[in-house]
Amino acid sequence: DRRCLFAIGNCYFDPLAQLVAEDGAIDVAVLRLTAGQGTAITHKSNGMGEAFYQLGGWPPSAVNVNDFVTYGGFPGDLRQRISFAELSFGSYSSGACRVTDLHADYITCEFEREHWVRSSVEPEPESLGGLSGGPVFAIRHSPADVITYEFAGVIFRMHESTESLYIRQARAIPIGI
Repeated sequence: DRRCLFAIGNCYFDPLAQLVAEDGAIDVAVLRLTAGQGTAITHKSNGMGEAFYQLGGWPPSAVNVNDFVTYGGFPGDLRQRISFAELSFGSYSSGACRVTDLHADYITCEFEREHWVRSSVEPEPESLGGLSGGPVFAIRHSPADVITYEFAGVIFRMHESTESLYIRQARAIPIGI
C-alpha cells in the first residue's frame, strides 16, 4: 500500500523503489540504500545501527559442516508490548555454534544451552524463537590466524524441540549485486 509509511531509523523512503530482491520463503527483502540514506539511518542512532556491514564480495564463500557461525537477534520471549505504539525488544542476543547440516540453500546448527553464557539482567528466555531475520556470519581464520567474519545468511526458523537454527545461506538469496 503506497500510503504506508516506511522508515529505517530516521530515514523515510519508498522501499518498493529500492527493492533489489525478495525471498518469500523466509520473508526477506533486500533493499539498496544510497550513501545519503545510510548517513540518515546512522545519525543519532542511540546505540543501534551506528554502522553497516560492508559485503566483501558476492556471493560469499561456501559454509561447510563443522564451520562455526555467529548470529544475533531478539528472542521473542524477551519482547514486551509497552503500549499501543511501543514495543520493547528486550536485549539483543548473540551466539555461536557449529554447522551440523548442509543443504543446497540452507544450513542448520544446534544451540547448545549447556554452553550458554549470560551477561544480561533479562530473564533467561525459555525459547530462542523470534531470532528469525537475524544475521549470521561465518567465522573465518586467515593464514596468519586472524579471525574475520563473513556474512553467511539469515535465520529463518528455529526448531523448538531440538533447538536447531535454520539459516538461509546468503549465497542462495538472489540479490544480483
